[in-house]
Amino acid sequence: MPVAMTLDTLIRNRLHELAEPRLAEFSRRLMPGVGRCVMGVRVPLLRRLAAELARRDDAADWLTADPAGLSFEEVVLRGLLIGRLKTDSDTWLARVAAYVPLIDNWAACDIPCSSFTAIRRHAERGWDFLMPYTDSHEEYAQRFGLVMLLDHYVNDAWIDRTLARLSATATHDYYAQMAQAWALSVCFVKYPEKALPHLGEGILSPEVRRMTLQKIAESRRLTGPWREIIRQMRTRQR
Repeated sequence: MPVAMTLDTLIRNRLHELAEPRLAEFSRRLMPGVGRCVMGVRVPLLRRLAAELARRDDAADWLTADPAGLSFEEVVLRGLLIGRLKTDSDTWLARVAAYVPLIDNWAACDIPCSSFTAIRRHAERGWDFLMPYTDSHEEYAQRFGLVMLLDHYVNDAWIDRTLARLSATATHDYYAQMAQAWALSVCFVKYPEKALPHLGEGILSPEVRRMTLQKIAESRRLTGPWREIIRQMRTRQR
């Protein structure tokens, strides 16, 4: 009688089946400094696999298994599975908190963050949960907090608090700065009147302000009058 395959082995076998060596090479170039094996599995396939795993009774057990030696795809899959599994808010936040230390590149942050929609059901508590991350001195932990604000708190109910937080946050590492600039640019495109005062000189660091104005200028959703304002601001900063 064959020995039952463990969930860990099943997941690794599935990922090997889905892996594309050329994609792995391309992905590694997009994630400089990634310290994990990159197998080359496309994100839609990882999302599909997470949906399959979420239907298993033992799926949550995999989230607590030893994370040593996980590939990039296994890390992202853990994040996507956290986004899929339904549970109480305490357990969910604990799972997210356990995921953050696994992040060692921008993609392992950004891909799962968009699926962490459960935070919207407890938005006030979620905000308090994210604040220490936005202040973190760890580059990717801080990026996590900022991207979560971007994904789940740029809306009518939260835009004022989000803008205040984003413009008051001190970032020093590149990927945290990029997240701050990205979030501020999205805030501006959606709420230009509210966001404009937060882009004045002396509010943001020169690096983050430059990045923010550039990302706003690149947006295709920016209307003519606002585009001219941003153009002038970029000219004066140069």
